[in-house]
Amino acid sequence: MPQNVRCKNCNKLLARASFHYIEVKCPRCKTLNQITRAIEHPTHMRSYDRGDRNPAPASPHTGTH
Repeated sequence: MPQNVRCKNCNKLLARASFHYIEVKCPRCKTLNQITRAIEHPTHMRSYDRGDRNPAPASPHTGTH
């Protein structure tokens, strides 16, 4: 899933990307931004990140009578 990449100095949006490591120079303030992030494997993503917007509700019957 793409993430916003913003300048650490002036907060200008530099890119939307999926990456492990990126270097990008801000055209506004000339700061060299070096960012490292782990990319989650699709099987390890949370259900709402995969598009499951409405997970099944929990059963109202949780115990015995």
